[in-house]
Amino acid sequence: MENAKMKKILLGGAAFVAGLALAGGLVWWRHAHPAPVVANSTVTLDVTGMHCDGCASGLTSELRRLGGVASAEVSLTNKSAVVSFDSNRVAMAGLLKAVSEAGFEGKAR
Repeated sequence: MENAKMKKILLGGAAFVAGLALAGGLVWWRHAHPAPVVANSTVTLDVTGMHCDGCASGLTSELRRLGGVASAEVSLTNKSAVVSFDSNRVAMAGLLKAVSEAGFEGKAR
């Protein structure tokens, strides 16, 4: 009788641990493979303070890292950034904050 109880406990514990591992795997999968961003807004930002291609490249990377940004194209020549984004996931203030944190000043056209 004790063996049967122990077997149930061990099997229950193993199922619990397997469930935790599966849930952790799902969390990892969602983090590693986020849902694609569907852009519903596009804005052109005037950007000051960029002096080289490295500046433009760095700002492009910063903007693309924001959750909710579908695309970002920064032009050193035009001193601007065109950003397509999901306004339900990131606000204009978030875009401008990313520009500021990258070391530049941004203003929506």
